[in-house]
Parts: sequence; C-alpha cells; structure tokens
Amino acid sequence: MRKIAVPFALTLLVSLILFFPYFFQKKVPLPIDIPVGTYYPWLADSFGYTVHPPVKNPILTDAVSQFWIWRNWAIEGLKNGEVKIWNPYSLSGYPMSFWFHTMLLSPLNVFYFFLPQIDAMSMIVISQITISLIGTYLLAKKWYGSKISAVTVSILWSTSSYFVGWLVWGSVSFGLAMLTFVLLSIDAFFSSVKRRKAGFGFVVFSLFMILSGHPQTILYMLAIVFLYTVLTVFDTRNFKAAIQFAVLFALILLILMPVFYYNLRIVADSIRFGESYLEGGNFGLIPWDKLIITIISVNFFGNPATYNYWGGLPNFQESLVNFGLLGFTLSVVGFLLTIRQKGKSIRDKFLIISYLTGFLLVTQFPFGGLVYKYHIPLISNIPAGRGFIFTIFAGCFLAGKMLNSLQKRDLSKEIRVVTVGIVAAFSTLALHFLVQKNADVVTAARNSLVSFIFLIFVLAIFLIGSKRPQIKKALSLVVAFLIFVEGYVFFKKYTPFVEKRLFFPNTKTLDFLKQKQNESDDFFRIERESGEILPPNMWQIYGLYSSSGYDPVYPNSYADYLISEKMLDVPRRFVELGNVNLNNRSELGVKYLLVLKRDERGKVDPGGEVPLWVNKDKWTEVFAEDAVAVLENNYFQPPYFFVNPITTSVKLLDKNDNKWIFEVITPERNRFVLIENTHPDWEVFVDNEKSDISIYKNTFKSVYVDAGKHNIKFIFRGKI
Repeated sequence: MRKIAVPFALTLLVSLILFFPYFFQKKVPLPIDIPVGTYYPWLADSFGYTVHPPVKNPILTDAVSQFWIWRNWAIEGLKNGEVKIWNPYSLSGYPMSFWFHTMLLSPLNVFYFFLPQIDAMSMIVISQITISLIGTYLLAKKWYGSKISAVTVSILWSTSSYFVGWLVWGSVSFGLAMLTFVLLSIDAFFSSVKRRKAGFGFVVFSLFMILSGHPQTILYMLAIVFLYTVLTVFDTRNFKAAIQFAVLFALILLILMPVFYYNLRIVADSIRFGESYLEGGNFGLIPWDKLIITIISVNFFGNPATYNYWGGLPNFQESLVNFGLLGFTLSVVGFLLTIRQKGKSIRDKFLIISYLTGFLLVTQFPFGGLVYKYHIPLISNIPAGRGFIFTIFAGCFLAGKMLNSLQKRDLSKEIRVVTVGIVAAFSTLALHFLVQKNADVVTAARNSLVSFIFLIFVLAIFLIGSKRPQIKKALSLVVAFLIFVEGYVFFKKYTPFVEKRLFFPNTKTLDFLKQKQNESDDFFRIERESGEILPPNMWQIYGLYSSSGYDPVYPNSYADYLISEKMLDVPRRFVELGNVNLNNRSELGVKYLLVLKRDERGKVDPGGEVPLWVNKDKWTEVFAEDAVAVLENNYFQPPYFFVNPITTSVKLLDKNDNKWIFEVITPERNRFVLIENTHPDWEVFVDNEKSDISIYKNTFKSVYVDAGKHNIKFIFRGKI
C-alpha cells in the first residue's frame, strides 16, 4: 500500500490543483469557447456576456472543429450498435479513420458510457495527466529510487509544453502518458522471472499507446520504445528473452493489422501526400536561436492565449519544445554529468541518444533538413517540431537524475561553474535575440520573468549546497515545488476552462436550417462564405451537410474533381466553396448559402448588404439573424439525377449516414448519379439485385438502370 500511496496522493493533489475549475466551478477544460466567441451565427447572441463569450486560446480550434465533433459522432453511433466510418456531413461524404479521426478504439472512451457527453470529454482530458503522473512516477522511482526525483520527473513530463499543448485533443497526451508504462513493462520483462505478467503488460500498454489516435506522435513513441528495447537487449545479452519479446511485438502487429490496413488505405488515397501545407511553413523546422530561446522560456515570443504571440513560423503549436527553464537547466547539467560518468548504464545511453535526437530532428542543420529534402519515409510527412518529444522525454529524466545527484552528494565546484555558465549563456542569447530581431522586449521580458526568477532561486541552491542530508532533501523539495509552479503557470495560461452551456448552443439561424431540412423531401447541402461564419465541420454537430470541410486526409479524387471544376487551385486541407465560382456548383446540391452583411467599409453590420459577389438572380435572402443572412438557391437541384433527365422521376425514400434509398422512373436505359464520393465498401442494389457502381467524374457514385420504375439502394458496408 505504501508503494502506491505517494503516486496516488501526488496524482490527486496535482489533478485537483490543475483542474480546480472543473471540479469546483463546473467549467470544462475544452476550447468550446472558440465557436461562440469568434464566429457567427453564435456571435449574434451574447449568451449572457457583456459582448460575447471571451476566447481563451484561439489556436486550439482544431480540437473543437474536428476531433471532438467526429469522436462524439462515432461514440453515439457505437452506443446504438453502429460503427461510424462514413462521414456524409462534409466534403460530399468520405471515409473516416476509426483510429485517428474518431479515436473510436481509445480506451478512454469508456467515460462516455457512464457520464454525460461533455463530462466524458472533460474526464478524457483530465485522465491523461492523471495517468501520466502515475506512470512517470513509477518509472522514475524505479530508475532513481528517490521519491523526490520521481515526483519532479512526473511533474516535468506531465506539464511539459508538448503534453499540455496537445492535452485538449484527448488523444496525443494519452499516448504520451502510456509511454512510461510501456518502458516499465520492458524493464520488468528483461529483469524479472515473471515474464508472462510483464509481457501481458507490454502488450496491453503498447496497444493503448498505439490506439491513442495520433499516428505522428505514436511513430516517435515507437521509435523511443524500439531504441530502449535494443539497448536493453544488448545490455542484458538475454537473447532468449529478446526472441520472446519479438514474438510479443509480432502479436501486437497481428492484432493491429486490420486497423493499419483499413486506416492506412485511407491515408494512401488522400491528399496528404499531395498538399504543400508542410512546405509552406518550412516543414516546421525551427532555427537554432529560436529553438534555444523557446526552450528557455515557452512564452518568450508571447502566447496565443494572451494574444501577443510574435514568434512567426513555425507557429506556436508546432514549437512546443519547452519543459520549463528549471527542467531544462537541470537536464543540461544532468546530461553533462552523464556524459562524463564512467560505466554508463543502459538508461544513461538511452537518455543521451534521445536527448540529442530531438535537437537533430527539429533543426535545419545538420540533419533535420535532410529528412524533407530526401523525403525520408514516414517522418518527412510530420512537422519537424514534433520530433522534440525525444529531447523533452529524455530531458525530464536527466533532470531527475541531476536532482537525485543533488540529494546524494554535494555538487562539485566544476558542476557549479558549468551551471552558472549555462545560465549566463541563456541570458546572453536571449538579450542577443532581442537586439538582433528588433523584438517585442516588453512582451518577452514579462512572459519570461517568472522562469528567470525561479532559475535564480535554483541557482542559489546549487551554489550554496550543503553536506547535511536533511538540508539537501529540503532544497530538492523546493526545486520540485518551483518546477511544479512553473508548469502550472503555463498550464493555466494555455488551457481553457469554459462553461458547459457554451458547447455548440443552438441559434435561430441553425434552427431555421434544421427546420428546413426536416421539412424537405429532398436532400440538400449548405455552404458558407469564407470568413468568420460557421467554420468547416461545425455544421455536423447540427446534422447539416456540406461539400466543404477541413481535413488533411480526405479523398484525393474529390480534390481532383474540385480542381477540374475550378473550385480549387491545388489540393488543400481547407475546402471552402462558399464564394468560389458559385455557378459551377449546381450538381453538388447546395440549397442554402450563409453570408455576412457588411457596410461600405467591409465591416460586419446587421444593417449592411450581402456581399457584392453574390449573384442575386440565383440567390434570394430567406432568413436573417443579426448580420447573418441565409440565401436560398433559386435554381436548386438535389445532388442526385439521371444523366439524361428528360421525363425521369427521382424520389428519395430514405437516408442515413450509411444508406440511400431512391424510387426512380426512366423511359430508357439511363445512368443514375449520386453526388457523393464513393469508396470500395459502397454497394448498390437495383430492385434488391446487386449491381455495379460506376464512377462518375472519377469520384462520385452512379449506376446504370433499364427503362421502367426501380428501387435503388446504396449501402456502405465498411467495418472494422
């Protein structure tokens, strides 16, 4: 019981402090303030605020515009006995990955089955830190034997910028949390006679880590696991255990083969490898000076949460390399101690290699740029900044090793001098950067002040030192406390806490569109002008459909179609068709268009006019709410028809996410077209007889039927 008392108490205390607003103020740690505080039609309502709900951190928009929408949709389907794979709501329908789109296989989804949806989402976010604190403590305690060092490492890792920065996605940080459990199971497997138990743990923890749902981070975590395993094998020279371990890894791959096959096929058929998103930001490679400055102070360049970020490219989310100035300082000293140490252990070698690998991956020279120049498989499609996970992970444990050394013996004069030199170098580099870049000195100084004040305290501890164990322990506790406070400052600044009632509330405009959809006998889609109104994918929450959307892995065939129809110039993850060549979209089934009224200066104004580019012969305003205008297509045609439409009839009988049923009449053999992307898992039946799907314009579904009256049924058979 005593072994688990410390990690349990630590986890409870840290979780209560970090997530105090959730437990005691009923606010959720999710960026659900972004839609209501940034976009129309929600901006038409103040929701009880003076103007509108304030937005804590606008850079987190992907979490709320993509993954929680898709995840909630998939879980609701699962509760009803359905596996949601086909998403008909955006981009004219396309397949979704149950691995990285909806995270359907994540163990954390268990919260959905005994909590309300919004609380389940919150607990998924919270549990990532909870799990991480426990696993990291246990691993650090096993490696160093010191509770203080273990507490410090667990806090450093669980409040590092990468961990906290991706926390609200509910996937990335869960994988990071499971990494420590995987390494624990590897240690146990190669050092224990109870290999069955350790092997079972390795399989389970590895599956949890891989199924967390973020392949890019998972790839780097697997690289860390592989490195540690190889070094362990050569250190122990237990090749019999290594063969058994290889069998376990093969078992994991066998279990995951259906997941990999289905989901990687989606990636292979997508725009992912054809878009230039990464290239536009120099692949996320970080200049050396900016990298070091960001490590020194995560807020040196400002912070999106305080609306004063001036760091340029790569953006803040792709520059999450900080794990606290105190943690980094301790890690550098720990790295130097390890380098000069004789008889390095397997863990020492692992930490040294990992620590350096992160620097090599995220910088242009000497190695990082080569990854993208020569298109090294897998990692050349990952933003470079994410490779710093190697350094952050190793750095946290090196910091723990340094703190462990501080407790066991007095620091040598040489180490003290080196530490002072490191601090002096940091300060000089920061001043140099400010002068050379004509930087925002006030912002940089204000945002870095807390970290530098803490560093001075820690530096004083290093310099003063003590030979008395009680004082050493007390000093170590002070360092651990300051590390927690530094992590808490970033967590509090970056993580939003929002009232539950602001989770995609209804508005008059959205109610109008839903009502029209319920009243219509035909299926239709909506569009919106490119701007601050109803962002891509958010219409899915309300059961509305569109040919636009936002996803880096939608079908390449659909992008080709849009390019051929001059609706898109190049493959891109953002597809916004609201004000691009409106006259070319009659076959997409767009019935309503949302636009904002503006005054003569282009400012949003309820008394203004609809945009000049709107063809008023084609579009008629049928509803307005504040500055939002809903325009109806005067020449609307549903997105299904016969190629030869003369004297034909088409009636939609039934429609759900995975099925279309039509009753059609044609006087001659004809081709019936459904403007929805196709996929090998779609089947078509004509009068209950299976027929062949014919591809229309290289992406949509169609089928040939003979003259007469027919029942046509399209069914999606995709399964896990």
